[in-house]
Amino acid sequence: YKENSIRGVFVKGGCPNTWRDEGIKHLCVKKNNSSSLSSLPVDDLETGRVFENVFCAICNNATNISKWNV
Repeated sequence: YKENSIRGVFVKGGCPNTWRDEGIKHLCVKKNNSSSLSSLPVDDLETGRVFENVFCAICNNATNISKWNV
């Protein structure tokens, strides 16, 4: 795991070592400079954690995800 700070907000990036879906893992760590909605941080409304993108949320078993508004 790694934690990054985006304008003062700590976000969780990366997948657990036990995560086996390489496609999701790649999309989680991929740095995307496009305006794609999949590159925006998301909140897990169950735990209050913030993830770097929806793919990082998926591989960390977040189930109640809310995308950030831009």
